[in-house]
Amino acid sequence: MSDTLGIYLGPDETDLSAQAGALPHASIAVDVRGNRGLLVMAYQGGAQGEHTYWQAGDEATLAFSNGRPFATAGLEENLLSYRFTMDQPTPSVVEVHWQDAQGLDHHARGIRTASCSSPAPFELPLTTLSLERCHEHIEWDRGASSENTLWRLPSTGHIWAGDVQPWPDAEPIRWQVARPWWSG
Repeated sequence: MSDTLGIYLGPDETDLSAQAGALPHASIAVDVRGNRGLLVMAYQGGAQGEHTYWQAGDEATLAFSNGRPFATAGLEENLLSYRFTMDQPTPSVVEVHWQDAQGLDHHARGIRTASCSSPAPFELPLTTLSLERCHEHIEWDRGASSENTLWRLPSTGHIWAGDVQPWPDAEPIRWQVARPWWSG
């Protein structure tokens, strides 16, 4: 993914805000395993447009559902599925499936609890919004735990940024919406 991210950033790691501002397309600023850059949305689907796909030039792909990662491809380790019911109160069950660098499949199940704080200003690549900071704690079935943070707009529930550890001991996936793909 680093080759493509370099294309969007430029060889001198140009300011993400300037790059995002120059693009008229939906985009996200990402940081995955130390590779930073700006990705443009490749595809949007689902009954309500809830699934988005962000593909890098080296074919690494980030897939989001309702504004958060649910799968990756083309990375050293890949998230194959991430499931929980978004509108279910916490605690709720999370099920995750991933593939490690050796190509071995792993599954984990955890209990997710979440809470959100009052909205506060949050700086994004192209704007500053008053967002709720939502903290998730996941206790995995094998004893590990994950701490995730999502920043969402209270009036719409849209997730504008995140820092998530998708499976036990995973490298985090971090992103911020630069130019949104939804209306309202």
